[in-house]
Amino acid sequence: AAEAHSQGVEVELVAVPVDNLNLGLSATFMEAEYDSYRNTPAPARYSGFLDLSGNEIPYAPKSKVTATASYDFVLGGLGTLTPQVTALYSGAYYLTDFNTVLDRQDSFTKVDLRLGWRSTSGTYSAEAFVNNVGDEITMNRATFGSRGLNQSFDAPRMWGVRVGARF
Repeated sequence: AAEAHSQGVEVELVAVPVDNLNLGLSATFMEAEYDSYRNTPAPARYSGFLDLSGNEIPYAPKSKVTATASYDFVLGGLGTLTPQVTALYSGAYYLTDFNTVLDRQDSFTKVDLRLGWRSTSGTYSAEAFVNNVGDEITMNRATFGSRGLNQSFDAPRMWGVRVGARF
């Protein structure tokens, strides 16, 4: 691209309004587009050159908000139990410079849940988690190739358990 611009604002807040309650919020509001992007070769299987001036820059949603909340339940000699919820909202964005309906990721919301335990000494830990609770299907890559648009996707709903020990 010969010329592009990006402008916006990002805000992050972290708060502990009462003991053991942890809250976080980050928000980004942005505009990012190509000012001058002429004579771009068309994707494979097409011919000619395109003017992509005015198109949005890939992977740049106009808004993105993440909120997190967790609470530490102190269990005395049994350690600390911490439930946590994280919610992410992303506005729509494109995954290629061409900004077609095929490479557009619509806006979405994803929620992750965690329940963690940490021993009093901090030596042992365990965590149960569910990522992408709503099983949202979202594209994370797209390129135009010889057979059209090639896409890959973020992980579907995933759950599991982690255990740890520090020595």
